Order: sequence, then C-alpha cells, then structure tokens
Amino acid sequence: NLQNQLNTYQTKIDELTTQLNKIKHHYSGNPFTTAIYPGQFQAENISGMHWYTWLSGTLYNRTDTLAYPEQSVSYIIFGKDVDGDGVYDIIYAKNCASGQIEFGGECNAGGVDGSNASAVIQAVANALSDGGIIRLKAGTYLISTGIMIFSPIKLVGEGMFSTCLDASTNIIDVITFSSAGTGGGVFDLRIVGKNDASSRGIVVNNTPHILISQVSIAAGECIKFTNGSHHGRVKSSRIYALKYGVIYDDDSNGGTVEACSFAGENGTWGRPIEIFVNSTSGDITIRANYFEIGDGFVGENMIYLKGDECKIENNHIGTTRTGGGIQIKLEGADKTIISGNTIMNSGNKSISFVTAISNKVEISNNYFRIVFAEPAIYADYVSVLNIEGNIFEIAASPTAVIESTANSEHVHVIGNTFYSPINRDIWSFKGKATDIFSNNKVIGLRGAYGVSIAKGNYINGRDPSVVTLGLANMGDLVEGNYIANVATAIQSTTAGARIIGNKIVGTTVDGIISGNDNQLIAFNYVSASSGNGIRIRSGDTGIILVNNDASSYSISESLSVVHGNKGFATENSGISSGLADGSYVVHGLVGTPATVTLTCLNSTYDGVPVIVSWDRARTNSTHIAVHIYWANGTVITDPVIAVSWQAKYQP
Repeated sequence: NLQNQLNTYQTKIDELTTQLNKIKHHYSGNPFTTAIYPGQFQAENISGMHWYTWLSGTLYNRTDTLAYPEQSVSYIIFGKDVDGDGVYDIIYAKNCASGQIEFGGECNAGGVDGSNASAVIQAVANALSDGGIIRLKAGTYLISTGIMIFSPIKLVGEGMFSTCLDASTNIIDVITFSSAGTGGGVFDLRIVGKNDASSRGIVVNNTPHILISQVSIAAGECIKFTNGSHHGRVKSSRIYALKYGVIYDDDSNGGTVEACSFAGENGTWGRPIEIFVNSTSGDITIRANYFEIGDGFVGENMIYLKGDECKIENNHIGTTRTGGGIQIKLEGADKTIISGNTIMNSGNKSISFVTAISNKVEISNNYFRIVFAEPAIYADYVSVLNIEGNIFEIAASPTAVIESTANSEHVHVIGNTFYSPINRDIWSFKGKATDIFSNNKVIGLRGAYGVSIAKGNYINGRDPSVVTLGLANMGDLVEGNYIANVATAIQSTTAGARIIGNKIVGTTVDGIISGNDNQLIAFNYVSASSGNGIRIRSGDTGIILVNNDASSYSISESLSVVHGNKGFATENSGISSGLADGSYVVHGLVGTPATVTLTCLNSTYDGVPVIVSWDRARTNSTHIAVHIYWANGTVITDPVIAVSWQAKYQP
C-alpha cells in the first residue's frame, strides 16, 4: 500500500512538472506570487526570479542574472557566437531593472530579431526615451544599419579592444545622436566602419555636452559634431580616419579633443584631415594628443582650423612620411593659440596660413624638428602673428625656417632658438618690412632677412665659409645684436636705417655694409677675421658714421657726419716743434686731410716775424707738409720753429 501511495504521488508530481514546463513564464523563487498577466508571476523576493521562454520544445532562460548581475546600468547587451567565427550570431538585451531579456535572443523577445545586433541595440535605445546607460559586453557585434539615439544615453563597452561594433560591410553612420538632450556619450568600445570615405563612425547632431571616451574608431569620418552640438568632447580615444578624424561644424563650439591618438589610414580616395574645425564653429581645445603618420599615409592636414579662438596645446604632431601634408593649417582662424607642442615635419610645412587672413595668432613654446625642405612656419595669410619662445632644430635645408609673405603683416619672431647640428646657409626668418626679429638665439644658420627691426639677437654661424650672412636686407633698426662667424654680419637696404650698438666678430667679407642713403652706423664693435670691418658702398650718400670701433674701414663715398670712430681718425690736432721749411708732420688720419689749420708758436725769429702755411700739394695720407718763412719771404731752413696744427679728413 505504501508503495502504491508513493507511485500515485510521483505520478502527480510528473503531471505538475509537465504543466509547469508548458507555462511560458516560470518563477523559481518565493511561491507566494500574484499574477500580473497570464503566465507571469511577481515575486516578493526579486533576486530569485528567472524569466524563461518556451520555444519549439525548449525552455530558454531569459534572465542570466547571476552571469550578468550589473544593476547600475539600464540595459546589458551580450551575445552568443554560434558558429565560432568571432562574431555574435544571437544578441540579447537584458533589462537590468527586471532582469528580463527584453529584446532579441533566440526567441526574438520584444518582437526584435535576435540575430540583428543593430535592431537589438536600436530597440534598447528607443526604450530609453528619458536616457540611461547601455552596457555592451565584450565581443563583436555586426552592425548592418545605423543606430539612432534621441535621448541622453551612454553607450558603454568593456574596452576599446574588447567590445566592437563592426560596420565594415556597409556605408552607414554607425551611431548618431540627434537632438538627444545633454549628458550622453560613447565609452570603452571599438567602432569599425567600411573602408570608404563616406562611412561615418559617430555623428552628433544638435546634441550638446556629448562625451566620447576610450573609443577606437576607424571610418571615413570618425566623429562629427554638427548643428549646434556645443561642448562635444573626445578623450583618450584612437582615431583612424580615411577622410576626417574629428569634425566640428555648423555652430558646434566649445569642444575638446584630448589625449587621443590619431593615425591616418591609406586610401585611394584622397587625403585625410585628422581634426577639422569649420568657420562656423570655434573655441575648440586640442590638447595632449598624439599624431603619428607613417610612410604609407597620404595625409593632407593633421589639424585644419577655420574657426576662431581655438587652442592647440601640448600635442605630439609627427610624421615619418616624406610627402605628407601640412601639419597645422589655419584659414581665417582668429585668436588661435598653438603652444607647448612637439611638431616634427618631414613631408611639408609644419604650420601654414592660407586663403583667408587669420588675426592675432600666437605660436609659443613649441619644439619643432625640421627634416624636410619646407618652412616650419609659413605665414602667408596672417595679421599679427607672435612666434615666441619656440625651439627649432633644423635637420634639412628649406629656404627659411620661418617665412613671411607679402600677404601677411606684423609677424613678430621673439625669443626663439634656432639650431642646426651642421652649419646651413639658410635663413632662420625670412620676413618683410612690417616684421620683427628680436632676442632670438641662432646657431649654425643665418639670422633674419628683410625685417623692419632686428634687436638683441645672438647669431653664431660657426663657419663663415658656409654661413654667408647674419642679418641682411634689414629695415629700420638693427640694434644690440651679437653676430659671429659669418661672412657678412649686417647689411641694410632701407634709407635712413639705424645700425646701432652691435658686436660683430669673426667675419671674413664685411662686418657692416651700408645698403642705402642716410643711414646711421654708430656705436658698433667690429673685429673682422679678414675683409672689411665697416664698408660704405659707393653711391650710398648721407651716411653718418660715429663712435664705432672697427678693425678696418672701407669708405667709397662721402660721409655726411663722421667722428669718434676708433681706428678711423677723421680729425686730429697737435703741436710739432723743430720744424723748418718743407718739414712734415704726422697727422694720424685715415686718409689725406681735406683741411689743415696751422698756427706758428714763434712770433719772430731773429727779430723778424715768422709765417707758416700748409703745403697742400705735398701733403699725403700720412703727413702734413708745411711752408715756413720770414715775413720778407725768405725761407727758414733752421729747424727751430714750433707749430700748432689741426687736420680734418673728409671721406
């Protein structure tokens, strides 16, 4: 009887089990439940709840709370790789509030195809109408259509090398934020777009305060902020652009690109721009990023600014390519600051101004290494450009390290260091009449050409047989410079120019050479190794030469004023005694005197008045010749007469 009872109980248990297996939703926790809708149970102890789906004779767990216990996010998306190809074939979206697999999976929960990662992610984004956090577990999700986000959602992966959205087979915008409020973003994942210039990774449209962090993106256009997407930030990400890396366009101001790595991808479609700020946007900070372009890259510009008030700070901007593009291009970009960067060119100009005037630009405290025959800074369209405190290491031979063209004005090069390990006959700064070159240190190169003011510079060419010029075609003022070991130190072509207080040593052609009329050359020290200390060219009239100390002088033109020049005596005087008619007096001038004044100190000799006069015909470049005779015309042959004399040389 007991065995029969046990068999009866077992039969009832089997019947109950069969019935339970047919129930769509099964609850395994607290038995005291209340039905919400047929087949569903609500638990008093939610931690014990599991959601299941009965499909084709199989009961599928739709909860996996123990496997994915995160409750701090809104949804968790994960997948299953059925065929072992490394790509998820079935995608699940779990609601972290309920623990339910709400979208996708084998049962196509929520009416969403579980084999379509795009559809599952889109369904979750649509469900979060007030925003939230979507966690994408590690793995590769094949994205076939773009994901549209309309609320402040944070899309979070498990690392840029762990979670991947692979859209490599379709030309799409992988993720788009559109009028999505504030506070959303993308974090810790990888996006792979199609290898086509038209593919786009993340598009932010009319959505301010988006943060993209720890993201790796490869696409035609990687990240674009547009249509008033203010304060968009990109941090600590890796950008592999085919056309554009990061774009700020259409009134998207106040953004930041920080601590990112940029590496252009080679392609046949054109040349990428890593960061582009259009003229309708501005106030963008580009800080502490790493740009490194390899030899297979056909890049045009690493940073292209059209917007105002941008900052480029503390970046590494380098390339190993010999035919790449301009590293920083500015077009109408007012009040730009470029500071603290390491900039290494090998393919083109490091910084170039083009097409539209950029006003009030500062380039300061950067390190430039020039290994290609293009200027480090090409100031073509700029007004008021301050280049200050930079270091330029020169390992190639462009025409000039910094070049200012006729389209620019007021380029000020102040307090920089220009250094070449080997001596090069190239200009540190090739400027024009509105430019200034002051307080710079130049080693192994020429100084400046064509500027208005050159003041307080240290220039050491190291070898005058290689470095031919120090400062040439100078403008208004050349003052207080130290110039050594060049063939010719200073030459000015401006009428009325002032060359004052310079120290020049070791020249072999000319220390200072005049270049136009009415120039002032004063208080200079010139010690030439050979050649001329100071040379006044024939045809340069009205020159004032005063108080200089030069090793030699070459004067080929009359001077307007000349005096006080050491080694170039133009005035002298003295007293000579023991003279007779026909005697010579050493005058000590640099040339034959133009005027001589003689005064006899003996009123009479043998009771007869004495007369002295200048014998101009016999006076030469070293001596004054004198006539001495009595008032009756008889010459005095006795060497007894004393004479006071004054002589002047007029170059």
